[in-house]
Amino acid sequence: MTKKRIHFLYGIVLGAVAVIAGICLIVACVGIYRSGDHPFTRESVAAAFQTIAIPVYALLALVIGGFILDIFLPREKTKPAAEKQYGVILEKLHRKLDLKRYESSVRISIEKQQKSRRLHGYITLGLLFVCSVVFLTYAVNMQNFHKEDMNGSMIKAMYLFIPCLAIPFGYGVFTAYWGRRSMQKEIALVKQAIAAGCPAPAGQPAAPKRSEKPAQIAKYAILAVSLAVLIYGFFAGGTADVLAKAAAICTECVGLG
Repeated sequence: MTKKRIHFLYGIVLGAVAVIAGICLIVACVGIYRSGDHPFTRESVAAAFQTIAIPVYALLALVIGGFILDIFLPREKTKPAAEKQYGVILEKLHRKLDLKRYESSVRISIEKQQKSRRLHGYITLGLLFVCSVVFLTYAVNMQNFHKEDMNGSMIKAMYLFIPCLAIPFGYGVFTAYWGRRSMQKEIALVKQAIAAGCPAPAGQPAAPKRSEKPAQIAKYAILAVSLAVLIYGFFAGGTADVLAKAAAICTECVGLG
């Protein structure tokens, strides 16, 4: 058995154990939260985490074994395969093609692929913005969080947070997959147009440059929303609440509370 195969099998085992330990940890934490009005006691924490000791210890042993494996059986250095840069390929091909002077059904198909990618990108940004506004509107409303039942309030907030996160993320994954397939189709169409003897651009190349505006807008929008939430929480006194809860949870978990 080769070194590469040994490390591959080790990675599969480590990943499987990590997933099992993570699921057990989530179940234990949810059980603690739902155990009562004052869930964080030494007894409840000890009882909950005692049931998941075996997978956690197994994961810890595998992590330590991974370090030992890298020392005595180092991985073989392989040259990473170059990924297909469809955007770069399209840019080079478009330098040989002037779509403005090329009248054909192929041109319509190429422009259709470009418009579809832009549309899916704008939809992804729109979903991200709408879901962020919906969750932030719920989160900043203090009436949704009751001190008498903070655990239940947090669980209700998570019920809203999960779909608000999953919807734009899922559509973003679909957009990435669609964009990859769309670029492949456009590459084939551009090659078909070039093979048909379409006119080459005169002077400066007519290659369409990929616009970075949607990505920049999303980046700055997320940054602005994050800063706004931090500032709001700071002036609303959330810092003291977070520190108090963190201190209480940590001291009770380690048995000092």
